[in-house]
Amino acid sequence: EKFFKKMADAVKDANYNNLRYLFEEAGFVLEHLKTRDYLEVVIRKVEQLKYKQQFLDQYLEGAERLSTCQLDAVLLLAGDQVNCVVETLTRQLTLQFTNQGPSLNHTHKYLLDNTNLNLCKHSDSSLFNQLFDI
Repeated sequence: EKFFKKMADAVKDANYNNLRYLFEEAGFVLEHLKTRDYLEVVIRKVEQLKYKQQFLDQYLEGAERLSTCQLDAVLLLAGDQVNCVVETLTRQLTLQFTNQGPSLNHTHKYLLDNTNLNLCKHSDSSLFNQLFDI
């Protein structure tokens, strides 16, 4: 764990590739060792760099490649700021529905089922309404 913290400390700027590497390593530990310790290090780093929305936007591109464990890590990173996920999800669903018609892939369904949409409704009702107006 000390080595992982040193790696995270070495990341000084909001570089997506470096943060993605840390995030995926932490996700691997979460999935196989069932501990959030490494993920919490990455969450603190992303928050320190004020890069949560940008990171989630990029990480969720082509989200159908992500496992449910990786999606759980995304939701843990979002924390109480579920709008970060809802904003990206709304954008993706709008594009998908426009291009391919109204269907949900397993990733979008998982995120809709597991995101606390009530938090979104109370913190940004217009974003919440936008999601359900698609």
